[in-house]
Amino acid sequence: TSVDSAKKAMEVLGLNEEVDGPTNTS
Repeated sequence: TSVDSAKKAMEVLGLNEEVDGPTNTS
């Protein structure tokens, strides 16, 4: 569902932010 996709995207973004740091700031 779109909700699952959104949650997955948020999770991925969160993980990327934690790992890469302030690289992908929206």
